[in-house]
Amino acid sequence: MSFLSPPDNRPLTHAPRLPLRLGSVLHLPEGDMPAVTTNISYSGIGVELPEEELDPRRIEAVTLDGIGRLETFFRWQRWGRAGLSFRNRSGARPLLNAYFRSIGEYPV
Repeated sequence: MSFLSPPDNRPLTHAPRLPLRLGSVLHLPEGDMPAVTTNISYSGIGVELPEEELDPRRIEAVTLDGIGRLETFFRWQRWGRAGLSFRNRSGARPLLNAYFRSIGEYPV
């Protein structure tokens, strides 16, 4: 497993996150795979990888229960988890706002 950090070894920064356990489906070129989302923010998600040999760089999108399908790109991987950022944050925001409103919680 590897951990990718920003260029020049700057400290990693991240948006406020909401911890959760949400069913999701990872979309890869070779097919779909169920997964669990462990946290969410307006910029991306953290997921538990369903298989040790899964290369998270191949994940193209994710469908989140109660939210819908969002295009993603790989950010980091470690300890059987991966971080994915949303490709279109402005497009994801209304879907995320509706979800956060429905559960009464927001990332902090």
